[in-house]
Amino acid sequence: MRVYFDIRAQGTSAYAGTETGGQMLHLAGLELGEQAQVRIKGRSYTLGDLVRLLIEFKNDDAGLLDDRDQLEIGRYLYAQTIARLPPAEQNKLRDASEVILHLASPDEQITRLPWVLLARDQDLLSICGWSVLLRGEPFVRPDDEGTIQLHHGLRAVELPPAPRLLVIAPQPTDVKGTDADAHLAALQEQLSSRDAHMQWGKHLRRVDDWDEFVAVLPEFRPHLIYYYGHGRGTEHRSELIFATHQGQARKIPVTGFAQCINQLEDPPRLVYVNCCQGDAAGYLGVGRQIKAPAVLTNRTKAVIPAAQAQAMALWEAVILKGRAPHLALQEVYQRTPELDLSLADVCWMTPVLYGQYAEWRANPPVKHWIKDDEWHLKVDRIHQFGTVSFLVREMLRNKRPRCLFFVWYGRAGEGIDLFHERLASELELDLPGATEVYPVNPAWPDHLADPTIAFREVTLEVFGVNSLEDIPARIRTQNQGERQVLTYLNHRPVITRPYASPEMLANTINPQTLRDYFDWCDRVYPDLLEPGQYLLVGISFVVKDPPRFRDWFRQAQRGLDLCNSVVRLLDEMENLAEEDLKDLFHLHKIPLPAARRDQVIKSILAKTKGRYELTIDELRNWLECGLAVEEEQQEDQGFRPFEV
Repeated sequence: MRVYFDIRAQGTSAYAGTETGGQMLHLAGLELGEQAQVRIKGRSYTLGDLVRLLIEFKNDDAGLLDDRDQLEIGRYLYAQTIARLPPAEQNKLRDASEVILHLASPDEQITRLPWVLLARDQDLLSICGWSVLLRGEPFVRPDDEGTIQLHHGLRAVELPPAPRLLVIAPQPTDVKGTDADAHLAALQEQLSSRDAHMQWGKHLRRVDDWDEFVAVLPEFRPHLIYYYGHGRGTEHRSELIFATHQGQARKIPVTGFAQCINQLEDPPRLVYVNCCQGDAAGYLGVGRQIKAPAVLTNRTKAVIPAAQAQAMALWEAVILKGRAPHLALQEVYQRTPELDLSLADVCWMTPVLYGQYAEWRANPPVKHWIKDDEWHLKVDRIHQFGTVSFLVREMLRNKRPRCLFFVWYGRAGEGIDLFHERLASELELDLPGATEVYPVNPAWPDHLADPTIAFREVTLEVFGVNSLEDIPARIRTQNQGERQVLTYLNHRPVITRPYASPEMLANTINPQTLRDYFDWCDRVYPDLLEPGQYLLVGISFVVKDPPRFRDWFRQAQRGLDLCNSVVRLLDEMENLAEEDLKDLFHLHKIPLPAARRDQVIKSILAKTKGRYELTIDELRNWLECGLAVEEEQQEDQGFRPFEV
């Protein structure tokens, strides 16, 4: 959902509206001007004071800008904008999964405010699906009758396939270093490892000094521009620090930098100026001066580790994942802990986004390397699945036992629930042709005061019958002709918690109480099931200490004597290793030379530590973004691309 705010000069009134209508609502009595008062920790500050504090931020000011202060500032901005809308519009925004706030104002003071801190109650909206796109030009225009209408003037923007990225990274010898070489080496490795076009000298170009930038810009015709270096700004002036041929610092006004970009016949889609105080100067800042559909910059001082982490995440999202800039920025905010940033750090308030687009289309490199849509269920776990498949086939061939119980376990994130999906989707293909798999998904009882009653109730519910005796008829409805039916009771994973009391232990599903369930099924089902009907029960646990769980399970089942059933504990669902991913690449004939394949695998596992679900997500990203090298490289190394 989109909402538009056009805040008038001095911040005392605004026109607001949503994408559902053209007429704008007039809001009066706003207190967003420079002299408006905000109370923080019992003291009053003007909004002008806060803006200047952000621009001139020093470590001594950190006590004012902690996470509580940011929340208070965000609440104030929300109260002066969104909370002024009619209740019906506020409710729509509350219910929306994604909100884009387009905020325009001719007043430079308004766009300097930290809108990323918008907060509703205790929630920071930037990590709850909200994005803020700033703009200097107005959204409103009176029609012939004088009624104020929404005229946003935004347009669709497309980032072409294999975009060209111009990187500007001055390193003058007479100013403090920015660790640019290491940062750009990491950026090039990140981009080129997924898209072979993104290499220096190809679609990735670097310049350092001003004259080189002026010469290369029109010749390279970049779709994306990234400035990484020093900037200096006040309320009245912003400069970028380039280098001369001799390596000395050369101050270039933002207006001059912007003029070069604005003269391009085909303007870049996104310009990211990653420096200190790039937007400090308001009218003369990066956001208002550069005429590109999307402009990212910092309004405060930038800390090198944070600036690099944010940039890596942003370019990954925009270039490799095809995210729109506002969604890429939202992703950065949501990944604050992962990027080792703090909500209490003033640098978290940056970057800010100026947006002139209504729709962002991207063409990230995509190659459908794998035909199997369910490949993500089948990375490793070969031994566990093989055990289930073999014993089920033996049961069907020998007509005994009538019930098979399989229990598996592992830490959170190891794909415990994905193994349930794999059994439900793949097992039927692995069984004799005369077998129909009938999956049902029972819940676990809420309490086990009387296990017999508890297990009976959930069983009746999942089969949709009134009596246990009706279960065979329900299973029979799955039988096509003479086919035998394997009913798969696919239980929801049990997420273990600390057992605070003996009563809690006795009333939750765990290795100890499972004895009662095994015994109940062993007594009930064999007498119920008709010839050709068999039962497979899948039970899983998400645990913190797998070895301890394994020992507990084995101890709890010691002496268990079932007449018609077999219980088997599968091996722990462990982290994925390099060999597991090599097997995946080999099985699906993904055409990468061994050296590059090993590089990709090591990079993935270094990021995920082998955790199954994280590794699958990372593999999916790599596959979607194109793992193969360019065609000429493929031909040089003697293999052809494999595409579906």
